[in-house]
Amino acid sequence: QDDVKAVAVANADLELAKNATETLQVYAVFGGGVASRMMDNSNFKFAVESGTSASVAENTGVITATSTSGATVISVTLKDATGQPTDKIGYANVTVA
Repeated sequence: QDDVKAVAVANADLELAKNATETLQVYAVFGGGVASRMMDNSNFKFAVESGTSASVAENTGVITATSTSGATVISVTLKDATGQPTDKIGYANVTVA
């Protein structure tokens, strides 16, 4: 995790029906010609930054659309080896219709 340069969310722009769920797919982006790779979601902390149309499980990245239409922004923060958040953050936008 020390070599991670950025966090990228593969399904960063989601459109969900009311009450639907989906799990975020998160990649660690490395420097120096090392290929990016999808990491287990337990390596990240997930949080709602804005909006009320979706919620997210903090440790699994499972998004649940609420019964309210609108947009929600989810942050994805890489944890270090001790489980503390780092400065590597990615975002996902969830639209519920």
